[in-house]
Amino acid sequence: MHCDHVVYTVWCSSNLYLRGSPRLIRRHVSPWPASVSIQSMDETVLLGLEVQSDPRAQQRAWEYFEQLKTSDNGWELCANALNTGVYSSNDHVKFFCFQVVEFYLKERYARAGLEEQQKLKAFLMGWLNAHCQQPSKDKTFICNKAAQMFALVFVVDYPSRWPTFFSDLLTVAGSRGAPAVWIYLRVLMAIDTEVVDRDIAHTDPEYQRNTLLKDAMRDHSVLQMVDSWYHIIITYRESNAPLACFCLGVIGAFVAWIDITLIANERFVQALLEFMNAPMLRESACDCIYEILLKGMDPAAKTSLIQSFSSVLDANGTFNVSEDEEGDYLAKLSKLVNGMGQQLIQCWQK
Repeated sequence: MHCDHVVYTVWCSSNLYLRGSPRLIRRHVSPWPASVSIQSMDETVLLGLEVQSDPRAQQRAWEYFEQLKTSDNGWELCANALNTGVYSSNDHVKFFCFQVVEFYLKERYARAGLEEQQKLKAFLMGWLNAHCQQPSKDKTFICNKAAQMFALVFVVDYPSRWPTFFSDLLTVAGSRGAPAVWIYLRVLMAIDTEVVDRDIAHTDPEYQRNTLLKDAMRDHSVLQMVDSWYHIIITYRESNAPLACFCLGVIGAFVAWIDITLIANERFVQALLEFMNAPMLRESACDCIYEILLKGMDPAAKTSLIQSFSSVLDANGTFNVSEDEEGDYLAKLSKLVNGMGQQLIQCWQK
């Protein structure tokens, strides 16, 4: 929270006094303490989430946010608000509600009993179905926040409490089409952030947890996920190129720790070669191949892989570029060729 002054609070009956500057501001607040249940959302306070709201209303909304986060059932109120669509046209409130659920997931969910776990699972799948059915889809930042909720549940529940996590998502994706596929892929990227991304610092317990999660995914889910990626890039390569490109990004993120032969094989290589000739797909295809060749491998195997890709790309005419070729694509292709050379040097040095 950003404030112009240091602010501290003093509870007195049903009023909250905020002191920060020479003056004393008195504001009315709801008189429930943080440890009890809240019966309904405070519609008046939620108005303070609007950008044009005055500072006092925004401060009151922040206080209410803190109350919901720490109350016994604040997350349920917010989950219900999200799934009933009562705030479907208000992105500020939707994001606010997801933040309350996020706090619950990070602070209390791991200790939750089976009943609450089932409620949370029902909320997530309910939101996904509702999102796919509504005429106007949620904005990207709302979808990314929802994907983060799935990922936070995943790191706690998979595979013991929710062994069908990926199957459940794919079932919805298969029946609801592109909107559900977008969420599925965003969830995978959120899982990559929580579990795999090496640029994010993790504690030793988190590192151990992430290792177990990756092992479980390799044993139970990766084959299904890889098949889904192939289906997505083939299905949407013409009808929804941005979706196919996003899927290529997911492949590039996950290839670092899954079996290389699941991706460096005839069906995927043929698809990537085809995409290298498609203006809407070729930049993402370049990035995907680059990530494949960056994968840690035995030097001899890595050299063989690079030689194979070099040969098929050359035969595909990929390296025969015209002088007036589009600049962004040339930058991606140059990065790929440079990456090949660097990887070969590293293999030779080893």
